[in-house]
Amino acid sequence: ITTILFGDEIKRIGSYAFEETGKLTITKWGGITTIGSYAFSKSSIETITISEKVEIIEEYVFSGCESLTRVEYPATVTSQSSTIFNGCIKLTSLKITGSGAMQDYTNANQPWYSVRTQLTTIEIGNGVTSIGTYSFIETSIQTIEIPESVTSIRSYSFKSSGLTMITLSNKIESLGTNVFESC
Repeated sequence: ITTILFGDEIKRIGSYAFEETGKLTITKWGGITTIGSYAFSKSSIETITISEKVEIIEEYVFSGCESLTRVEYPATVTSQSSTIFNGCIKLTSLKITGSGAMQDYTNANQPWYSVRTQLTTIEIGNGVTSIGTYSFIETSIQTIEIPESVTSIRSYSFKSSGLTMITLSNKIESLGTNVFESC
C-alpha cells in the first residue's frame, strides 16, 4: 500500500491498521475522527498532514516511524497521548494547523513530548488563536514567528527551548508566566 483515501463514512482507523506498511501517503482523510493505537507504527511515512477533523489520537500511533521528518498537527485535537511519536528518530519539523486555541498541556504530556529535543523547526499556522501551556517546552527551536491570529501565549509555552529569536505580532494581548524562561 502506498496511497490511502479514506471515505467520508469511515470514522475510526483501528489499532495496528497500517502497522509496518511501506511509504504511505494519505491523500484524503474523509470522515476520520479517531486514530487508534499503533495505527501507523513502524511504517515508512516521511511526512504526514493530520486532518483537522481528527479529534482523538491514541497512543503510539506513529511510533517507530523512522523515516518521518515532518508533521502537520491540528491545534484542536482534544485527546492524545504523549507517546504518539516515540521512536521517530528523524522527526525535526512540526507545524500546528487549523483554527482555534491549542490545548494546555502539563510538563510531559504534549503529543510530541518524546521527540521534543529533536524539534528544530516549529511553525504556527495562521488561524491558531492561542499557544497552550507547556506546548514547546525543551524543544531545540532557535527562531519562531507567531502569526497575527495568535492573541495569547500561555504559561511555560517555550520554557527551556533553544529560542534565540521570536517574532511577535502586534495582535498579542496576553503572555503567560514564564513563557520564555531559561531561553
